Amino acid sequence: SIWIGIDTDWNPAPALYYAAPVFQIVENAFCSFFTFEILVRFLAFRRKRDAFGDGWFLFDATLVLLMVWDTWLETALLAWGVFGSSDLADFGAA
Repeated sequence: SIWIGIDTDWNPAPALYYAAPVFQIVENAFCSFFTFEILVRFLAFRRKRDAFGDGWFLFDATLVLLMVWDTWLETALLAWGVFGSSDLADFGAA
């Protein structure tokens, strides 16, 4: 929760792609850690289909998927020029 406050107060970028390197590094570290954690939790189920019946696992997996979208997929789409808007493209022009 401390990092959320720092990111909210000090990172004016509209997307991670435009953020300062320190914000990019920390966000990627958090995303990597939580992705690893959910993978380990998934592999801990004897029957993998039981994971999809566990409400807390599904909740956490959904949060991780949203984080992966925000940290890796959206950034890749912005870098490739596939995804974006005029608001994001003009960031830093002012």
